[in-house]
Amino acid sequence: MREIPEVVDFTINFYNTGKTVASICHGPQLLAATGILNGVNATGVSDIQEELEAAGAFYINEAVVVDNNLITSRDPDDIPSFIVAVADAVINQK
Repeated sequence: MREIPEVVDFTINFYNTGKTVASICHGPQLLAATGILNGVNATGVSDIQEELEAAGAFYINEAVVVDNNLITSRDPDDIPSFIVAVADAVINQK
């Protein structure tokens, strides 16, 4: 998906609306392709740490990392915490 320009553009445009963007496991690789990770705290499966850091993210090895409207998580074991963070963000979204 990260190699499809329309998907990358959609992701950038959606992120820029300020609405909640949530990504888990290898999903943050798409975010890395968009440029929106520059200067942002994020996480993902450990295999992509270097890729996220190369995209400018500050990789944090925690179950869930929230930075403004971006929510990232590492792997399926973190899904319970991820769901709570996403639900909180959507409920409290302006």
